[in-house]
Amino acid sequence: MSALRLFAALSLPDDLREGLAAMQDGGVPGANWVEPEMFHITLAFFGEVDGAMAHDIDVELSSIRHPALSLSLSGVDVFGGKKPHAMFARVNPDDSLDLLASRCVAAGRRAGVTHSDGKYRPHVTLARLRQADTGRVMNWVSRNSLYQSRVFEAATFTLFSSHPRHGGHHYVAEREYRLEGGALPL
Repeated sequence: MSALRLFAALSLPDDLREGLAAMQDGGVPGANWVEPEMFHITLAFFGEVDGAMAHDIDVELSSIRHPALSLSLSGVDVFGGKKPHAMFARVNPDDSLDLLASRCVAAGRRAGVTHSDGKYRPHVTLARLRQADTGRVMNWVSRNSLYQSRVFEAATFTLFSSHPRHGGHHYVAEREYRLEGGALPL
């Protein structure tokens, strides 16, 4: 089996995807907008792994016991400061989300993943930027700064594989894990 690029993430409800997609306007030349069906909240990035390690990551993620989450999004921001490289929607702070993310990172370490993601900053990437005009980016941030989603329940998390393609990546759900006490989506 060839190497897979894997990460664990929370998917978003369709209505939130639609609301976020409405902010993806053409007002930022150099923005490579993420397709709404690819929106997610990353919990842990495992990187390139072989089939055996992918199996071990799956086993470790399967052992996680964690309650369902009630989350919301609020406002937008950029990564990169004066040279922005990504625009995103912020996830409102949630200790339980942080704990789930740390459990996913620990699962990866038990499976043999050796790199560290650093400080966890939950977000939904909306665009990756390439030589975008900083003024236009800041105007976009200003126009969308009051964005507020409804509270939504995350009853599952997913192990995704990432496949490069022209203009970005395509994500494939490899396995879904139930969070305790959550209702499974219809």
